[in-house]
Amino acid sequence: RFVLHYTTRNGWLFVESAQANIDGQIVTIPSSAWKRDNDTETWEWIDEYAPGTSYMEISRRIASSSKTVIRFFGQQNRDDYTVRAEDKEILRDGLLAYEVMLEQKDQ
Repeated sequence: RFVLHYTTRNGWLFVESAQANIDGQIVTIPSSAWKRDNDTETWEWIDEYAPGTSYMEISRRIASSSKTVIRFFGQQNRDDYTVRAEDKEILRDGLLAYEVMLEQKDQ
């Protein structure tokens, strides 16, 4: 699965789309419908079935990038998030686990 979250304590962005600037190259993140909820924070997200899709390639590129900035486009505003080294490490671990599961399935 490919999950992308936007979280803030400053109210709603009403995300409609997102792009990733991966080492200077802009990639549009395909998405169907953004979901929303709130409590002490507001969070908006997509959760897409990912194997074998462009999400896997985007994930690999982000995980191995020097710098990635995700731009969330809302109804009236936008907000940027710089992907941290810790985020990339978690992404690499998830991709590795997926590859190991595929190898086990093929045996």
